[in-house]
Amino acid sequence: GINAEYMGVCHRHHEAQKYQNMSKKIDTRQVCWIALCVLNVGFYVLQSGHCVFADVSQHGTNFIAAMPTNQYGPGDNFNLQGSHVLPAMIRKFHEGKVQGQPTIELWGTGAARREFLLVDDTADALVFLMNHFNAPTNSKLDEDMFVNVGVGKDISIRELASIVKETVGYEGDIIWNTAMPDGTPRKLLNVDRLTKLGWRPKHSLREGIRLSYEWFLTNQDRCRR
Repeated sequence: GINAEYMGVCHRHHEAQKYQNMSKKIDTRQVCWIALCVLNVGFYVLQSGHCVFADVSQHGTNFIAAMPTNQYGPGDNFNLQGSHVLPAMIRKFHEGKVQGQPTIELWGTGAARREFLLVDDTADALVFLMNHFNAPTNSKLDEDMFVNVGVGKDISIRELASIVKETVGYEGDIIWNTAMPDGTPRKLLNVDRLTKLGWRPKHSLREGIRLSYEWFLTNQDRCRR
C-alpha cells in the first residue's frame, strides 16, 4: 500500500546518504514524517508502525512513527460535508452570526470528549522529535517506534462549542440534536513519552481557535468550504 511505498522511498534515501555522502542534503526522517504523520489514521497507523519496525530491524534506519491527535488550524477543511468537528463549528457559528440566525444546531449531546492540537504545534513537535528521539536499537517491540503527539488533555464537545461560540461572537442559542450520535465517547492520547522528552505545546486551545478563526476570515474566498 501507500505506506509501504513511502517507507521504500525513505529507505532508498537512507541508502543514498550512506553511499553518496549526502546526509546534509537529504533529510530522510523528514520524508518519513510526511508519510507517517499526515496520511495515517486507524489501521494505517498500525500498518506504518510495523513498516517502521521492519525497516529499522532489517536496515538499521533511524525511522520512528509519530501518531498525532486531532489536528486543526489555519488551512483546515471548513466544508460542512467533510470537515471535522472544530472547523465545522467555526463555520456554523460564523454563518449564524452573519445571517442573524437565532439558533445553531449541533449533533449529539455534547458529552463526547476530544483532544485537539494546533497544526503549528504538531509541526513543532515533529521537529523536536527529529532532534531528540531516535529509533530504539535491538528493540523487540514495534510499539517502541511509536510516539504519541498531543496535549494530553481533552475537552467535551459541549465545552468546545462554548469556546468557539465566544471566539466567533455568535450571540444565539445552541440546540443539541440528541437524535444524532455522539460518536466515540472519548479520544485522548497518552503523551508521557513526548512529555518526558521535554516537549509542550505552545498554544492553548482558546488561542488556537482564535488563530483558526482569523485565518478563516481572511481566506474565505479560497478555503475549502
